[in-house]
Amino acid sequence: MRSFSNWTLSLRTQYTLSYITFVLFCLYCDYANADSQQKQRLRIGYAEFAPIEYTDVQGKPAGSFIEITKKILKETETEAEFISLPLARLYLYLINGDIDMWPGLKGVPSLAEHTIESDSVPTRIQLASWHLNTLPPIKKLDDMKGSRLILINGYTYGGLLAKFTAKDSGFVTLFTATHSSGLQMMEKNRGDYLLDYLEPITETLKSHPIENLQYTILHDREGAFVFSKKNPSAKRLQEMVDNTYYALVKRGEIARIGLSSQ
Repeated sequence: MRSFSNWTLSLRTQYTLSYITFVLFCLYCDYANADSQQKQRLRIGYAEFAPIEYTDVQGKPAGSFIEITKKILKETETEAEFISLPLARLYLYLINGDIDMWPGLKGVPSLAEHTIESDSVPTRIQLASWHLNTLPPIKKLDDMKGSRLILINGYTYGGLLAKFTAKDSGFVTLFTATHSSGLQMMEKNRGDYLLDYLEPITETLKSHPIENLQYTILHDREGAFVFSKKNPSAKRLQEMVDNTYYALVKRGEIARIGLSSQ
């Protein structure tokens, strides 16, 4: 017959083993949860802005900036879902945290308080004024006052939109949905100047060339990885992406696209 003391010792041993098992289980759960957070699946928004970023004929994200982003994701073993969005909705999703990152542009006024921008500048894009050779070229924005100025819906033009649409600004603004429709408006004399970026217009002209088309470069804009502050890991993501970008450039695995630094 087992003694009372032996029975008590056995019971204590069971309690001890149960407690150790419970502690180990908790530690495992914490580790699994931390690992899950570290390997979170990012939601990356992008705009239709060929050839920098766009959806190809297979319905997949493509473009020079997208390819840089994919290489960074592969290097850091980060999973991601790419989502094509109109610019206005892309901005809203960044503000609300519905997307985590945008391979986009620095200095968007409406995003300033809601996002963190990368230190790296993987690309630059050029803002230009486009016109037919029947009109004089411009040297500055104010040269277009009094003319019919075609603008693309959803673009803020780095904060310049407020200048064009302000009361008594002197600008006569017309809005259109796409780069192609903006060019067509000029062709049909439904507008005088089109304010649009060099890269997407050049891409559009490959399938729809226009004779006697001229342009003047007005501004350069810097590209950046833009992170939503709604993601609690936004700062860590920014540092990871920047460090990886610089490492890949140093190894010669990616090259900066767009213009050289000025």
